[in-house]
Amino acid sequence: MLGELGQGGFASEAISADEVFASIPFDVVITERVARARYPQLNAYSARVVLAWYVAREKALGAASVHAAYLATLPDHIKTPYFFDASELVYLNHTNLGTAVRERAPGIRSDYDGALRLVDEADRVEWEQYLWAFCMLSSRSFPYTLMDPDYDGPSTEIMLPLLDVFNHKPATKITWSRQGTIADGGRIAFVAGDPIQQGEQVFNNYGPKVNFSRHAFSLFFFLFSAQPLTYLFFFFLLPKVE
Repeated sequence: MLGELGQGGFASEAISADEVFASIPFDVVITERVARARYPQLNAYSARVVLAWYVAREKALGAASVHAAYLATLPDHIKTPYFFDASELVYLNHTNLGTAVRERAPGIRSDYDGALRLVDEADRVEWEQYLWAFCMLSSRSFPYTLMDPDYDGPSTEIMLPLLDVFNHKPATKITWSRQGTIADGGRIAFVAGDPIQQGEQVFNNYGPKVNFSRHAFSLFFFLFSAQPLTYLFFFFLLPKVE
């Protein structure tokens, strides 16, 4: 449904404080392990690259994808700076955001081109599909340690179907709860910190994101009109000392 911050989740009935209002079993979570099992030829690439390829390919399969119901809930278009053309990027000149995008974009494209040479022809995806999936992971993924708090390997991430529908709102009280273990078929649950009335939009809390953080803005590409955590960056170019 559409709410004050766009598409999101709403309470179909009243939710009490400390009540689980949404949960999914571990076996529907999209993980690096699932993606690597599908594309072992991409073993040399990072978790993000392999997951992005997996999500892009599943999206391209449409109704034939095992994740079709979930993928249908995701926006078909995402307008982050990585999708800007040259004429639009001009407006980010002389900003730290523009610098970050220009520095990172070639690496994203290079990883795509390399992976494209390795996967079977039937598993190829277009650049725009891959970039879409890459940005979806950037803006919607959760840390793998939410499933396995004892994990101490390389950084990796997961996608939580349907649990990622809840929009961010600063200072929202919410608990991300792990119930059970992977071995015994556990679940990931969201627990409300405050009462929520029937019909109200239900929010998540992504942490202390700020309007002018190049990380947050480049990933989520939204601003709040009243943001308690706003701060500004000031960069100064110093003369080169010989």
